Amino acid sequence: MHLAGRPRFHAVLVAHQVLPYRLTGTVAALFPVVELVLGVLSSVLAVAAGADRWGPAYTVTAAAVATVYLALAGYVARQLRTAPDAPCGCFAGRRPSTARTVLRALALGLLAGLAGVLGQQ
Repeated sequence: MHLAGRPRFHAVLVAHQVLPYRLTGTVAALFPVVELVLGVLSSVLAVAAGADRWGPAYTVTAAAVATVYLALAGYVARQLRTAPDAPCGCFAGRRPSTARTVLRALALGLLAGLAGVLGQQ
């Protein structure tokens, strides 16, 4: 949704009232690229892991994914205070964010962190 729907993503970021307006365009442009790069890198490294080639790159990627999800959890927790009725923007949906949105991001961040730790063993 973020990459294909950048104008809508930008509008959602503005509605959240968390970031200064001057940063919302930059975040709307860069965040989808970060998501895409981390997703592709995670997939490639997961295949390499199946071939017993974890390497430090997997751990670094898992840490980056965990960081993104934990940052999202913090962002949404803040957004729930600044604009609780604003659309979440998750999965191209128009429903407002909820505490479940925060918990989902926390859980995914913790799972990514765990994958990074297990990848070192």
